[in-house]
Amino acid sequence: MNIRYIVNFINVKFVIPILVLIRKFYDYKICLMRTDRLGHLALNSQLFFIRNKKNLIKNLNYYLIAPSINSSNIANKDLLLLYIEYSKNLHNVRIICSSSLYFFFNYSRVLFCSKDFFSALEARTGGNEFSLAEQTVSFTKKQKKIGDDILLQMGITKNDKLVSIYSRDSGFLDNLNNQTDWSYHDYRNTNIESYLKTIKYLIKEGYKVIRIGSDYSKSLEYVNDKYIEYNLSDYKSSFMDLYFPYISSFIIGCKSGATDVSVVFNTPILNTNLTIFSESALGKNDLFIQKRLLDEKGLIISFKDLISDEKYYLYDGNKMKSLYGITYIDNSEDEILEATKEMHKKIMGNFELSVAQNFLLKRYHKEYCKKNKWSDIAAPISISWLEKNHHLYLED
Repeated sequence: MNIRYIVNFINVKFVIPILVLIRKFYDYKICLMRTDRLGHLALNSQLFFIRNKKNLIKNLNYYLIAPSINSSNIANKDLLLLYIEYSKNLHNVRIICSSSLYFFFNYSRVLFCSKDFFSALEARTGGNEFSLAEQTVSFTKKQKKIGDDILLQMGITKNDKLVSIYSRDSGFLDNLNNQTDWSYHDYRNTNIESYLKTIKYLIKEGYKVIRIGSDYSKSLEYVNDKYIEYNLSDYKSSFMDLYFPYISSFIIGCKSGATDVSVVFNTPILNTNLTIFSESALGKNDLFIQKRLLDEKGLIISFKDLISDEKYYLYDGNKMKSLYGITYIDNSEDEILEATKEMHKKIMGNFELSVAQNFLLKRYHKEYCKKNKWSDIAAPISISWLEKNHHLYLED
């Protein structure tokens, strides 16, 4: 008799009947938080709190279960603490940090997910909930003082305009667990050198550029006192991993945990090298450009030929190649630069679409985005990218 059989027997005979009985007198729901990866901790939790604040979910008593605060299963302890503090001001939400409870519900989640009183926090949204830009968590004055003091030690003042930049590579996952084959994520990787033109442009425009992300990444080896590789510095911490995105004018980089925290603080982001073509940037003032898709012959595949078929919505790059012969090609340094110029103008408030650009964008939303099986929102694509690649999305 194995342990799973014993646990399921106890759940069916005792635990579930008790929880069902309690719900007849006390309306509640138990939700399992995703805490092991920063992106999920940020997006899944933020979406729940947005929905709760905007009354987009039932008005119940919610109990969010997370591992113990010092558990290795928490990707960023400081972010979880911010959510805990925020929840204390809500009448219907409580976060319970208990590794034993978390293990119990996670171990039995298949059984519990069939019950009304249980669910896992999700990140999938069929609408524009993230673009509502609802404020949830925030830093206290004391925390801001700590962050600002560290900035001063790094030579950064309150008057400096900052842009955070992120280039994903395999270093973090390889060091997270070198016993696991993470190669199915390799299609998401980028080369930091492709951002060099963008970094130089931003510095010319008066920004200090802060590189965020993994401390296992390779250095760009570009020397400029306005370019700081924070991720490779002694100042790196889970707190500053949040504080830099919080204080940045905007963020540039591929979609990953390091950049997903932008939605928590409503910091605009330019997503470059976006891979899963059914996804897009999420926030109110975001933009994005995508990696193109190649077939087995090395020819570019039109997104419009795939968007209506969910079988291509794969998060496994190895399967995408083995099943359909599809690989990815990174954005060029000039494509990233052009999108960055657009983002900078947008942030500065002096970007305006022409009549022709407005017409093209409306066609993109009406004729392409509506076919998306993941989310049919009016995705905030870079107009400079769309003008040059409209044939990938639209029938001419």
